[in-house]
Amino acid sequence: NPTNNPDSQYGKQVIQRLHQGGINGDLSVRSSYVGIQPDGTKVTSDTGVDNWKHKDSEAKTVYSYDKNGKVESKVYNNNGVLVKYNG
Repeated sequence: NPTNNPDSQYGKQVIQRLHQGGINGDLSVRSSYVGIQPDGTKVTSDTGVDNWKHKDSEAKTVYSYDKNGKVESKVYNNNGVLVKYNG
């Protein structure tokens, strides 16, 4: 799982490479394993084996470029409240 490390630069590196290739937009990176249930519901798990959760927003980091061209990252809780910002 490439983003299981809180110090990982994976998301930042991916959005920078996409930007260099002319692809712009937000990038969402999960810090847990992602699975799809038979009904199409997306779930996440820290182990990839059990404890699957639906709607675990804190397992997702959103990367984007700010108005000055610097990469920023944000994590929101399930209520849409910003809980972590790095920019």
